[in-house]
Amino acid sequence: MIDHEKLTQAVETHRRTFELLKWLESALNQGFIQFGSVHAFGSDSEAACQWIARHFQNLPPDGRPASPSETDIQPHAHMLATYLSTSFDAVAQPGYRRAGDCSCWCCSWLEALPHLRPKKLSVKDKRRAQRLKLDALRQLALDVDAKADDARLEEIAAGADPAASLALVTYGHQLIRRLRGLTEGPAILALWREFAWDPGGSPKRKFKLRVDDILQAEQRLIEKLTGKRTTG
Repeated sequence: MIDHEKLTQAVETHRRTFELLKWLESALNQGFIQFGSVHAFGSDSEAACQWIARHFQNLPPDGRPASPSETDIQPHAHMLATYLSTSFDAVAQPGYRRAGDCSCWCCSWLEALPHLRPKKLSVKDKRRAQRLKLDALRQLALDVDAKADDARLEEIAAGADPAASLALVTYGHQLIRRLRGLTEGPAILALWREFAWDPGGSPKRKFKLRVDDILQAEQRLIEKLTGKRTTG
């Protein structure tokens, strides 16, 4: 089952690094920093650690780690560095965006000449996301000692509400891994779109990732696995 403390840290770090990405996008567009430095630390967690430590006082308070200590900076840097392999591509000369381009979850803050573009998901990415969900469900079944073969797991995963719940729980597990710089690439973005987008293929307005929502989704899955209704 998901570790509550680690999940809380991961969700907060995810929020803060996204705020930092928004600030970086603005800084790139206004010429405060150069593309090369962003792409370098986006590809290297250690470089990101050094960059954040060096510029800590100049970073937006809501987008930087809680303190300049290595303990706080390191997971922040790991999360930031995984964005380029998970959700975005850094583009040195992005050109003009045409009407009708991707309306991904980050597009509300991407300006006319974005230096960060949402990744395009492939069939392979989506299949990988499905495998990650089944792996997470299989592990949860083991954690709660539920007897469920692969056919039963696939049946649960295919259900309407459980599918969104499972994507949310799987995303939570993956966020915790990203605190250590580990990521499954664009498959994570595919998971995000399963619960943060509506059935019509558009981002849900004002959606926020919350720890309680992930934990409640996990409880719904446990009920499906065990056939017992949980309380609390």
